[in-house]
Amino acid sequence: MARIPVAELRVQTQGPGLVRATANAPAMREGRDIRQWAQESGMSSGAMVTTGLALAALGGLGALVITPGLFGVVALSTMFTIGAGLAFLGLLKRKDRVAQPRAALPTSSPAVLAERSRRVQALLDDGRDHTFEQLLMALRWTESALLETLVTMKDAGQLVEDLDLETGEWVYRSQVVAFGTGGGMTLADRQARSL
Repeated sequence: MARIPVAELRVQTQGPGLVRATANAPAMREGRDIRQWAQESGMSSGAMVTTGLALAALGGLGALVITPGLFGVVALSTMFTIGAGLAFLGLLKRKDRVAQPRAALPTSSPAVLAERSRRVQALLDDGRDHTFEQLLMALRWTESALLETLVTMKDAGQLVEDLDLETGEWVYRSQVVAFGTGGGMTLADRQARSL
């Protein structure tokens, strides 16, 4: 877990609901209509696969055995295509059923988040870098509670999440600067100052 940033952990725990709408959202929505239909259908995934394979086999065998006219060719190829599509949708339904999204993180009240942030800040005030696991062990919280707190603190600018290049782990340190100190300057600030 120390090798995964907090934002990515949150996306993984919340599943597809966190993905933001983009310019191609209508195209994605259209592509999910048939999949959503398969999920909502009363037919089980096994029945969909079996029926689809049987229909495709009948269409394929019929095309090999019978030398029909134009209407027969259209009917048999349609049977094959619909059967293969139904079997595919059955497999997607089975896959989606197995890979159910994880439950969303509980959202805590602002007072609880403030208290948690204060406790994490007390640990980070020692000036050292801490991994997710180190914070988890020191605080003895659940992963979801610490994850929610770190995301809140990162969004509020109270901590810095950084990749330790020596260990390859994500570490967290305090962002709070003591009163009266200027803090570090960004490259853009330094460039503007030098002009």
